[in-house]
Formats: sequence, structure tokens, C-alpha cells
Amino acid sequence: LAPFGAAQAQTASAILNNVEKGFEGIEDFEVTLEADVDIERVRVPKMQATMYFKKPDKVHFTSSSFVMLPREGIVVNPSLLRERYDASTLGKDTVDGRIVHKLQLDAKATRTRLRQMLLWVEPSNWTIVRMETMPYQGRALRLSFTYELAGGTHWLPKTLLASFETTGRD
Repeated sequence: LAPFGAAQAQTASAILNNVEKGFEGIEDFEVTLEADVDIERVRVPKMQATMYFKKPDKVHFTSSSFVMLPREGIVVNPSLLRERYDASTLGKDTVDGRIVHKLQLDAKATRTRLRQMLLWVEPSNWTIVRMETMPYQGRALRLSFTYELAGGTHWLPKTLLASFETTGRD
């Protein structure tokens, strides 16, 4: 069993390494976010915000209106994934008709707020196309990404669909 487990960990590590390589050379970026919130029996106007990212993990949001954005659960820099989590492969899965790698990440440190997350990685360009986390007990955050090639060199997110789920009455 030990050799099988070691090979499985190597595969997950290699996948995360490829994701990290795709992010090399990006020191910072700025992106405009548009949010259209769809909550049953709640009417929320469309919102807009600007997200600023600077390596290694500085994220800042500005908005002239109220914007609901999760502070926990979104990891922008993939190198932090290998630093903060132990990864294992869960095999192949299908996302939007494409076969992708599915990984489970478990926090190395007990003080890490996000104890576990699931990632789906597109092998053709080594991008994270789906991420699921449980930032708070009984709640789930699911993120789905689409990408576009920027400047002919880097695959950057084009769209992000976030959905939140809770098991309680709140």
C-alpha cells in the first residue's frame, strides 16, 4: 500500500506543480467583477467591484456599492496550495464535457481555517476549473471558472460563478 500511496501523492503534487507553473510571471493583476445575486425571495441589485491581487497573497476589493464577496475560500495564488495543503488525487472527473483531474487538499496546519478543499484541474492548460470549500461549518462555497489566454502567455480567469449552500435554516 505504501508505494501506491506515494505514487498517488506524486501525481497530485505534479498536477499542482503544473498549475503553479502556469501562474509564474504573474506578480499582480486587477480585475473588474460584476455580481448578479440570485437568492430566493431576496432582491439584490447588480453589483460591481474591482479586485486587486499582488503576490504572494494580498487581495483587496474596492466598490462604490455593497458587494457580497467571500474573503475565505478563494485562493488566488496556486503556489500557496502546495505550501498549505497536502494533496491527493481522487481520479478523473468530467466538467462541462471535459475530462479533468480531481484533487482533494487537506490543510497541513491545524490553524488553517479552510481545512479541506476539492479542485478540478483542466490538463490542457493546467487551470483550476472548479473549486469547492467549506469555509464555515455547514456551508459550502463552489466556484466554477472559465479562462482566456491573455497576451498569448497566461491563462487568466474570464468568468467566475460562485454558489453558496447552507444546511441550516439561515
